[in-house]
Amino acid sequence: STTSVLSAMASVDQQLLDACKSGDTAGASALLSQGAHVDAKGELDWTPLHLASFFGRVAAVTLLLDRGASLEARDTHGRSPLHFAAVNGHLGICRQLLEKGAKNDASDNQQRTALHKAAHFDKEDIVRVLLENGADIEAPDKGQWTPLLLAAFHGAGDAVELLVQRGAYVDAVNSGGLTPLQVAVYHGRDNIIHSLLKAGAEITRLNPDGSSMLAAAKENGHLKVLELLDEYTREHLESILQACIHTGDVEKLRNALVLARDSGEDVDTEADPMETAQTLLVKLQGESLMPRPSEEILDIADVNMGLSAEEQLREAAKSRTGIDRMTAAIASGADVNASDDLGATALHWAARAGNVQGATILLDHAANIEAPDIAGIQPLRSAAYMGHSGVVELLLERGADLTRLTRENKSALSDAKEQRQVGVVGLLEDHIRANLAPWLSECLASADMIRLRRVLFLAREIGEVPDQSGNPLVMARTLIAKHGGSLADEAKASMLRPVDAPAAPARRTLIPLPAEEVDLPEWMS
Repeated sequence: STTSVLSAMASVDQQLLDACKSGDTAGASALLSQGAHVDAKGELDWTPLHLASFFGRVAAVTLLLDRGASLEARDTHGRSPLHFAAVNGHLGICRQLLEKGAKNDASDNQQRTALHKAAHFDKEDIVRVLLENGADIEAPDKGQWTPLLLAAFHGAGDAVELLVQRGAYVDAVNSGGLTPLQVAVYHGRDNIIHSLLKAGAEITRLNPDGSSMLAAAKENGHLKVLELLDEYTREHLESILQACIHTGDVEKLRNALVLARDSGEDVDTEADPMETAQTLLVKLQGESLMPRPSEEILDIADVNMGLSAEEQLREAAKSRTGIDRMTAAIASGADVNASDDLGATALHWAARAGNVQGATILLDHAANIEAPDIAGIQPLRSAAYMGHSGVVELLLERGADLTRLTRENKSALSDAKEQRQVGVVGLLEDHIRANLAPWLSECLASADMIRLRRVLFLAREIGEVPDQSGNPLVMARTLIAKHGGSLADEAKASMLRPVDAPAAPARRTLIPLPAEEVDLPEWMS
């Protein structure tokens, strides 16, 4: 009867599921030959490929893929076989699935990708192979938890280290208003605090209740975390305050003063922040930080009095009339890459002053063209912000990297547009168009997904792409073809396929804690 036939088929399907779970490849092959469905579904809608991927049954995975098993089959939680291979760290199976075309940015019901899973469970090797195959390092789940945020929450130290090395945004914010550093502080993950701070995580950010991270560590009894944060604050407070004053960031300055207060400094957080910061800096340094008069006010002898060769070089770079003094300072042995209290080198000051001749001299003497100041600003951005097209052109000719972005996703072009520096905007847009195809080809050839996304950001800024919601690999190939570039080197980047991975979801507002997951069927719990 029909019922008995269906019952027999169901029995064969269940036997196939059991065989793939246990790794009985010969039995699975025989069952498939008897008519078992290669995509049969068992408990929680797990298919044979789900089971083989979860339990690390490499031979069974190979068999199932050869028989046409669906790479994108989903269980009741929306998870694919790649999700399961990632959860348990089965590197070989992850590679198999990706080579066959599994979508590495496919998301489950919580909008978590395989990269989220690998980061959560601290599977460093899996994180690496997923990134090499184009996984979106900033993909947010429903609660705006990026892979780095999840890794920080779960104390996944190796995953955190790798993600920050690969350029994950260390100050990403979830729907609860927390960054990876704040999540780590709240939950006492002292093993990853150092990695996040070293990567530039913002320690001055206040918690949703207005308290500092130091206060949160103390309140939650995380003494090791408290010790790490206090040590970092004491070591960097001076430079943090200087950077805030330099950039005029009053909000961050107020936050820094709250942090200073919680580290034991006598600070009135209700008073004028600029005056309070200056007073605190005098205490920290033992001397006033009032700006030094410029050479237009003092004569040369007064300016040079008591200054080191490096200080003389920086002062001279601030004026187009200081070329002779720059040359003399360099001849006397000044280090052209020495920086001041704000992290600015002589090249920064020449860029800000529009001193083309001075900048040329510095570059001829091996000045670091990409040196960042305390605020993370390179000379190119300084020149673009001030509208000095001559210096911008010089820096671009000498190889300055226009694809660099700030943590806020701002470029030199963004700065020039905000300041309405029309001449610089035109210069930068022309440079981007002229180099768009070569840059994209280089990114594909070197499998550099981080820089690829930055180049696409610039392409969007000049109107070459409407947005960045599409697949970056597809957009890159389209733009290369449009601009007459070559795809010859693309074969070197075959690890980046498949190209049909879904677009990363747009960022939304977040939640305080990651949603609970059920990763095992009832019979495995």
